[in-house]
Amino acid sequence: MRSAVSVSLLVLVSVCLAPPRADGEPPVVSEAVCRIQNSAIPRDGNQVIHPRELWSCGGESDDFLFGFIITAEADPEGDVYLLDRWLGMVHVIGPDGQMLRQLCRQGEGPGETNQPTDLTWLPEGELGIVQPSPGRLVRIDRFGNPAGDIVPDGVSARAAQFGFLTEAAWRGGALAYSGSQTNFKDGSLERSSFLAFCDLNTGAEFARVLQKDFSDDGRTALKESDQYWIHEGRWCLGPEGKIYTAPQRDAYVVNVYGTGGRLERIIEREYEPWHRTKEERDVLQKRHTRPDDEWGGGREVQISADDPCVAELRVTDRGELWVRHSRSSHDQAPGVFATWDVFAADGTYSRTVSVVVAGDPGEDRLLFLNDSRLLVIHGYFEASDAMWGEGATWDQEEVGEIVCYDVSP
Repeated sequence: MRSAVSVSLLVLVSVCLAPPRADGEPPVVSEAVCRIQNSAIPRDGNQVIHPRELWSCGGESDDFLFGFIITAEADPEGDVYLLDRWLGMVHVIGPDGQMLRQLCRQGEGPGETNQPTDLTWLPEGELGIVQPSPGRLVRIDRFGNPAGDIVPDGVSARAAQFGFLTEAAWRGGALAYSGSQTNFKDGSLERSSFLAFCDLNTGAEFARVLQKDFSDDGRTALKESDQYWIHEGRWCLGPEGKIYTAPQRDAYVVNVYGTGGRLERIIEREYEPWHRTKEERDVLQKRHTRPDDEWGGGREVQISADDPCVAELRVTDRGELWVRHSRSSHDQAPGVFATWDVFAADGTYSRTVSVVVAGDPGEDRLLFLNDSRLLVIHGYFEASDAMWGEGATWDQEEVGEIVCYDVSP
């Protein structure tokens, strides 16, 4: 059964799709944008994959205990680099699952980080480690030797009272990053979150792709839907250095921006978002409710009935767009961890891919590496909640197991 696809050119009559550039020049807006509209039915049906387990480390059966593994990358030799936010270091695991070495450490000196949030490869085989505050991209080589820092303009001390670097990625000759600027003014918190391209060597921003401004007086009812932003996997770089992102909470829409910041393509599909259960709403209610004696505490918190439509994006070297959505881990066949939508390089909704691995998507994270492997990080969400004081006391011995799988045919 084939999916219905329509392609049209949108003449942009508003600049709302591209915010003003940081230097005050007019926004970069394409005169015409290609829109691909897909039905809810993939062209080639569903594919089920059964990845083969390669190794595991950490957990109760291992002498080594991780902290909070937040993300990972692989090098051409097959070594896996696990970023440990809790311990502020990178654990290097060999192709056989053995610990090879540990890079970086908690601190403020050269090559050191505090509570890092993201990891990316840079040119010349360097690693870039994202430190949120003070915002900087810490550069090291594959043996941990410091190689200098990059401070993107948007999160520098010149930009705001508090600048936070959230995520960064280098691919296809482009460096993109997401971050925020926060200021307190007249008793209110003013925050701008943004996604931009910047220069690899200087951090100079040359194209701001998205920007969302928040204002919070700490008393007005907090709407959970208003807090939506594209961090935590809702943007990525493609092989040509283009940004793919999901800027709309309540619509299945992926925007594609060129390296100059212009909107080039919009990919959509018909979609019904996941309607949250009472238990899911209660968890979010607790997460967004602050104690009465804290700033913003004691006020009404309004939780949306539906999950955000898009949860995570990835683009393969062949240009296929993989989308994990709000239904990807609900109502699945036995053994399926998650089902991804896959769009061909031309934007056509080609198939779904169901991944059969052991784990609980409510507790564990599935992470594709930049080769033919994936990781399951067991206890990921428990560790994340505990780190921010949103769950039970963290018991390191109960979390931190990493299982690596081969997904090649």
